[in-house]
Amino acid sequence: AFSDQGGALVLVVSSICSCVRNVASPQLLLRLLRLLYAVGDSCDEAVRTQRVLPFLVASLSNPVATVRAESVRLIAMLVDSMSSLQPSDTRLMPDYVLPALQRAATDSEGLVRCALAASVGNLARA
Repeated sequence: AFSDQGGALVLVVSSICSCVRNVASPQLLLRLLRLLYAVGDSCDEAVRTQRVLPFLVASLSNPVATVRAESVRLIAMLVDSMSSLQPSDTRLMPDYVLPALQRAATDSEGLVRCALAASVGNLARA
């Protein structure tokens, strides 16, 4: 695990987010999303909700099914790891995360639907 030294991980998260925006390869995107989750998991809740989560949610619209499935899994793990939210983020699940994941429930690819089904436990704890 990482240790945040005075908010330095926020810079790393920002750099990874910049790469995620511009990567073309689905395999590289998968690696970047996993790295974004791993680094974001060591950051405070505000960084997770305001920087990491939006990129994971945006990846649900990727044309590659493996990217969408991995995004579902990472979103579920990220929201499950959050213990306390800021007052401005109290409606995060019902207004943002669940509507985004609702598209995964009706995805044309079984891989994405299976990833959502496997993540239901994490989402229920969140």
